[in-house]
Amino acid sequence: MKYSYECKKPENSEEVNDFLNKALGFSIEAFTTKNDIKMELSKITNLAVYDPNVLKTIDKIKNNEKFYSISFYENIAEMLNENIDNWNDKLDLSTREYLFSEKYDELFDEFHTWFDVCNYYNAKINIGAIISSAIVPKKILPYFNEIRETYAFEQLRASIALCRALLEMVLFEKLDRLKAFRNQSPQPTNISPEKEGNLNIYIRMAKNKKIINGSEADNAHKIRKFCNQIRFIRKSRISHKSKS
Repeated sequence: MKYSYECKKPENSEEVNDFLNKALGFSIEAFTTKNDIKMELSKITNLAVYDPNVLKTIDKIKNNEKFYSISFYENIAEMLNENIDNWNDKLDLSTREYLFSEKYDELFDEFHTWFDVCNYYNAKINIGAIISSAIVPKKILPYFNEIRETYAFEQLRASIALCRALLEMVLFEKLDRLKAFRNQSPQPTNISPEKEGNLNIYIRMAKNKKIINGSEADNAHKIRKFCNQIRFIRKSRISHKSKS
């Protein structure tokens, strides 16, 4: 912006070309820097920023807000790309395109140091598919697929948390279909959900209704208790932080 405002008005075609080349160079550098910063932010979990101007800039980058310098590059690139038939020769217009054209080999190697292809498919094989003689509600299937994917990528806490959500949904659906809540609310007024939790109630009701057996109820409680531990740890950390 400083270059654009302070540069003298070009007086001939040579000066116009020189101005555009330098301005475009600044914009390309800004576009690249923005994407490099976004890449670095993806590698960390938190960042302490005390300079308000830096914080404002990083927030703009994180939220994909517009920068004048980058908008200039994007406008030029979009115009030039219209006359280029080979996609390989086109200028990058997004973070994904930038990563593909400039970082692909580096990121490919890095990705495969963290994730093994055979382990991924072996994990999906271990989970398999839902085998049932009954019709499985369609809205359950996306949750199951997400569980399988998170487990395959070794995101184990996330997998169990999704299992808990799926378990609560399935038990509620089954109990509701059997009219188990006909004479009571899905959240019984005589029991505090904060103390006992809906899932705990659903497991007990499902066991009493013979929807699940004792072993299945025990496994359901293991999932519930593990997820409760995750929530308890998170709350205790927040409480500890606030006290400090």
